[in-house]
Amino acid sequence: MPRFSDQWVIDKTMFDVVYGGGCACCSFNFMPNGTVGLIQSLSELETDAMEKEVSALEKLPWPQELKDSVWMDRFRLRQFCKKNMKDYKAFWLDHGEDFECWFRSKSNEKLRKLFQLPRQEVLDRLENQNFKLHTSFGTVFCAVLDQVANFTITGYETDGRGDAEIGFEGCLKFDRRGGFTLMDVDSEDSKSKWLLRHRTLGGPKLLERNMKCEEDEEQENNKIDFDHDKRIASDVPSFRSDRRIVRLLIARHFADVLQRAYLKEEKTVEEVEKPKPC
Repeated sequence: MPRFSDQWVIDKTMFDVVYGGGCACCSFNFMPNGTVGLIQSLSELETDAMEKEVSALEKLPWPQELKDSVWMDRFRLRQFCKKNMKDYKAFWLDHGEDFECWFRSKSNEKLRKLFQLPRQEVLDRLENQNFKLHTSFGTVFCAVLDQVANFTITGYETDGRGDAEIGFEGCLKFDRRGGFTLMDVDSEDSKSKWLLRHRTLGGPKLLERNMKCEEDEEQENNKIDFDHDKRIASDVPSFRSDRRIVRLLIARHFADVLQRAYLKEEKTVEEVEKPKPC
């Protein structure tokens, strides 16, 4: 079994939760957190779509309480992310053109410093935003985070949908010393891909969808949690959707860092240019 494959995520989660293994991300021993209960209503899913997700989860060789807990927290995280989309939309409405000019004017050295995210900080960021990862999904999240950091090893095709998400995924890389960063951040191509991804953090969708025929689009809309990689056995659920959420969180961190740096410089300029009283 290849390391960091979807089967590896399944087996690692089973071992860590059921047998008391530890999480390499945070050195926390993950033990079962009890039965969380099935989600009774999800506003973004039709009944048929929900049934498909339940069917996919049934293929996992995990205890029922683990599957229930993971399922609930996965959707909790999505809802949490949706609440913050308006902040990115508002930023682009207020500062879009000026921010883009500011971003393109930054030196390569400055951009490399801004585009740095140690792996542990992906988890710390959620904790600082008062989002609690329960033990079961926390184990899955840590394993998927490892998967994203080592994605080239898996041999899987691109996870993303739409130009913005696919472009960012292609630029994202992981370095053991510096964590997640952008590849070739000094190139105009990488800058353009990042600006597109940054802009789409404000919606209209949390995760993008490809433009397909109506039937294919309907099927795509239903793929929320587990979809299946065409090149692997159909009986192994894919963690593609979770990987997309991890990359979304990484993109949001980069966006927040850039926005703070931009607003700080703008404030400094305004204070310098402000006329002094006589």
